[in-house]
Amino acid sequence: MGYHSFMPKKKRLRTVIYVISAILLFVLLGASLLGLYLDKRVVTLLKEKVSEGSHGEYSLSVDDLSIHLLAHSITVKNLIVAPTNKRNLSDKATYVFQAALLRVSGFSVMAFLKGKDLQLGTIECEEPQISIFQGKNRFPKVKKAPEKEPFSLFKLMSPQLHSLAIDRIDILSSKFNIYRDGTDTVSLMSAKESSITIHKFSVNRSTDAAERLFNAEKFEVVINKFAYHLKDGLYTLFGKSLYASYTDSLITVDSFQLIPNYPKSEFGKMAERQVTRVEIVAPKISFKSIDVKSFLEQNWLVAGRLDIEGGNVSAYRDNNIPLKPIVRPSLQSMIRDVPFFISIDTVTLTDVDIASENVPEGGNAAGIMTLERVHGTVTGLQNDSSAFTDKSSIRATLDAVFMKQGNFHAEYNFPLDTRTELCYCSGSLSPIDIQILNPLLSKAKGFTVKTGRLDSLRFSFTAKGNFSNGKMTLAYHDLTADVAPVKDEKKFMTNFKNFVANQLVLRRSNPGKDGVLRVVEIRAERNPYRYFPYFFMQSLLSGITASIEGEEKSKFLKRTRLLEKK
Repeated sequence: MGYHSFMPKKKRLRTVIYVISAILLFVLLGASLLGLYLDKRVVTLLKEKVSEGSHGEYSLSVDDLSIHLLAHSITVKNLIVAPTNKRNLSDKATYVFQAALLRVSGFSVMAFLKGKDLQLGTIECEEPQISIFQGKNRFPKVKKAPEKEPFSLFKLMSPQLHSLAIDRIDILSSKFNIYRDGTDTVSLMSAKESSITIHKFSVNRSTDAAERLFNAEKFEVVINKFAYHLKDGLYTLFGKSLYASYTDSLITVDSFQLIPNYPKSEFGKMAERQVTRVEIVAPKISFKSIDVKSFLEQNWLVAGRLDIEGGNVSAYRDNNIPLKPIVRPSLQSMIRDVPFFISIDTVTLTDVDIASENVPEGGNAAGIMTLERVHGTVTGLQNDSSAFTDKSSIRATLDAVFMKQGNFHAEYNFPLDTRTELCYCSGSLSPIDIQILNPLLSKAKGFTVKTGRLDSLRFSFTAKGNFSNGKMTLAYHDLTADVAPVKDEKKFMTNFKNFVANQLVLRRSNPGKDGVLRVVEIRAERNPYRYFPYFFMQSLLSGITASIEGEEKSKFLKRTRLLEKK
C-alpha cells in the first residue's frame, strides 16, 4: 500500500518538473521569437522616428540589433546616425555619431508594460566617434516664428512612451572632431581620447514644457590631448585636456598652448611679411558661464568670464624682414571682423609673464622688454556691431613689473562704435634705472643713457586716427647720455656731440634747479603699417624724449643726428 502510494507521488513530481521545464522552454522560445520580431520591428521603428523627428535631416543605420528580454539588455552593432545631406552648409550645426557596439543594460520591462515608462540602467559604447560640422551663422539671428515645429525628443517618443529615464550614459575613449562644415576634410579640432558622461538623463513632459531636449544632473565632455588648427596655418592650439560641463556652463583647458608652426628664423618668411611671432603657454584657462552648446556647434565664445591663470607670452619680431605697405586695421576693426561671435563680459589675467623681443633693422641681436607678474582685467569684449551703442567699449587695466624693476600701471578705453583707431590711455611707472630703456631709446631716438634714475612717470593721452596727443610728467635725476655714433666717425665729433647733448640739450633732472616739475606734450604720428601696441609705445617714447631733451632744445639734438646720416 505504501509502495503504490509512493509511486504516484513520484510520478506527479516528475510530471510537475516536466511541465515547468516545458513552460520555461516555451517562455525562452517565445522570448527568442519575440526578440527576433522586436529586433526587426524596433530597427524599422527607430529609422522611421529618426527621419520623422529630424524632418528628414538625419538617418539611422545599424548592422544588427538584438533584444534580450530575460537579460534586460539590448545590443546594437555598427550604429551610425548622420545627416542625410553630408555637405552641410546650413546655418545650424550637424552631428555624426557612430559606434562599433552600443550596449543598453538594466531596462525595466514592468515599468514599460504598466505605464509606458522606459527606465534604463546604463548605456555604453565601444569605439565611438563623434564629429561636429559647425553651422555658418556668424552672429545670433533674431528669433522668428519657426517654419516647422522644432525638434523635440519628448514628441518623438510620446506615441510609444510617457517618459524616458537613463541612470548613466558613458561614451568612453571616443574619437572627436570638429569641422567648419560638411565640405571640410581637415578638422579644426581633433582628439583621440575623449569621453562623454551623463548622469540621471531624463525626457518627459516637463522637459518639453521647459523647451529643453532633456534634463541631466551631470553632463560632462572631456577631450584629452586635443589640437585646434588655426585657419592661416601659422599657429596650432594644443591642450592636455578640455573639460566641458553643460550643466555647470564651464569649459576648462589644462596646459593650454598657442604654438607657432615655424621657428623664429622662418616665421616671417612663411608669413611673407614682417610680423610678430607670438607663443602662449598657460597652465589653465577657464570659461565660466559659457554657452557650451554654442561653442561646440557654432564656434561662438559667449561667456560671462574668462580666467587665465599663470603662464608666459613670448613675442618675437625681426625688423630686417621688409614691412609690407599694408594699412593695419584698428583694434575696433579687428574685433568686428573676427569670423565668429564673441561676447565675454570679463577677462582676467593672473601672474602672467610677457617678453617682447625685437631685432632692429640692420641688427642681429634682439632687444628684450619684459612685463612680469601681470595682473589684468578686460571688460566688454564683444563683436556684434548691431548691438553697439555710444557707450559700448572695451576697457582694460594692467599692472605688472616692468623690466624686473618698476611697477607699471595702465588703463585703456577703446570705444566700439567706430572703426577708427581710438583709445584713451593713462598710466604710471614707479622708480627704475633709466638705462634699462636703452633697447628702446638707442634705436628709436638715437642716444644711449649712461646714468640716470627715473623717479616716477605719469601719462595720459588720446590715440585717435593717425595721431596721439596728451601729457606726460617724467621725474628723474643724474641723467647723462651718449649720442649714437656711426661707423668710422672721428672720435672728436663723437665727443663733441656728446658734450653738446649733455651740457646744452639734455636736461639732467626733472624738476630742474628751479624746482618746477615739467609737464611735456605727448605727440606721435601713427605708422599705418603697424598695429596699436607700436603706436602706444611710440607715444610714450615721444613724451620720454621730450622730457629728457626739452621740447624746444630737442630740435638741436635732432640736427646733430643728421651728421650720422651723411
